[in-house]
Amino acid sequence: MLISAFITHKKSETFEDCQDRFSVNPDTKSIAVSDGLSQSIFQKIWANQLVHAYTDNVDWVPNVESVKELAPYWKKKAEEFIKSEEADGKNPWRARNNLAEGRSAGATILGIRFHDESWTYDVLGDSCIILINNNRVEEIISSESKESFDNYPDYYDSNPKIGGKGELKTGTRQWNAGETILLVSDPFADFLAKNKETDKEALLVDRILGINSHDEFDGLVDEWRKLGMHNDDSTLVIVKQDGSNDFRLVPNCVDDIMALKEVCRMKPQVIPSDKTKSAESASPETVFSHKLEDFGQWLSKFLQSKLFKSKLFANSRRREKNARKEFINQLVEEIDAKLKELFIEK
Repeated sequence: MLISAFITHKKSETFEDCQDRFSVNPDTKSIAVSDGLSQSIFQKIWANQLVHAYTDNVDWVPNVESVKELAPYWKKKAEEFIKSEEADGKNPWRARNNLAEGRSAGATILGIRFHDESWTYDVLGDSCIILINNNRVEEIISSESKESFDNYPDYYDSNPKIGGKGELKTGTRQWNAGETILLVSDPFADFLAKNKETDKEALLVDRILGINSHDEFDGLVDEWRKLGMHNDDSTLVIVKQDGSNDFRLVPNCVDDIMALKEVCRMKPQVIPSDKTKSAESASPETVFSHKLEDFGQWLSKFLQSKLFKSKLFANSRRREKNARKEFINQLVEEIDAKLKELFIEK
């Protein structure tokens, strides 16, 4: 089998902000994908922890009890991050306060393990397995029962007292001849589900199967966002048959997010000339309009998220004035941080 794996971030963000993670381990013949929940904290650490727990140990199965064992390590890594920021002369007061207040991380998990003639899977959330045959979407495997994807998927929480939301879906499948397996985070799952059994389906599948580099993947994501795929961190893992049970990584086609982060840090900012300016950078008004649109999408997603709604419900039942004031202050801090991120030059 041949494995390719790609990842990218939201438009107008960088790999430092990307909350998706994946792991591909040839030794255990395992692959995992996780998408950190936006309205939780240190979700990148949690997502990374989940995917490596799955691929490093063939006996590890995600469930509420096994995930609880990962919680101390998540907290330790979060504390280490705060200390490193302080050592660099920064003041991560928000992160420090959030951790002290007991806030936690949430993330989906999608894992698959290959055997001689079969494969097993575990999935919680809107990161999905998509089966491809004859350039068509044959099946989409998810723990979500609904056909459309929303802003509060099933997930595991780093707080053992919370546990998470939803029930893990597991199964065993035979690998049918000619079948290709995709492991994707929710932008791809949602977009392909909406185009299933349409006249665009075969063309879209053909475009995915033809990706041979990270640059080609980036180009496809940019193109599909213009066609309606929502602007979010995006992960795509492709598993093709090649007549062998060997677990082979396609050269230059398995992204390393740490290396991608470093490339972003090293890349010089290019100021386009008048001849090369695109419509996206033509005027401050256009840039402001795009950022305002991004903020509107973020605010809508934030207010509809399960984490926000659960906090709103919990605080509506508390009569203490200070508790309600604390909740309002947290809400204002979240919105203020996003506005600064979008509109204040760093």
